[in-house]
Amino acid sequence: MRRDECSLVRTRETPQWPTVDELLWIMSDHGGNPICVTIDKAHFGRIWFIDHEIAEYEKPWTLADAMSDTWGYVLPLAPTFSDFIAGVYEEAV
Repeated sequence: MRRDECSLVRTRETPQWPTVDELLWIMSDHGGNPICVTIDKAHFGRIWFIDHEIAEYEKPWTLADAMSDTWGYVLPLAPTFSDFIAGVYEEAV
């Protein structure tokens, strides 16, 4: 675990985009969108993409709100961390 500005602890304490306690920000994509793992019992270990461009900044929201089809702020990437890592690859140029 890093101890600089990119540490998981620092990102959790001062997220760049709106988030909720059930999500742990583990990395970002090339556009700065968070990639998170859920740490709540109902969705534990699932990997999610957060589209920060449609985030709700003015009012509180829940994970259920963000995952709903009507909002689509939190989108599923993989059912487990292992599946996520298995799907990460570098494209040949």
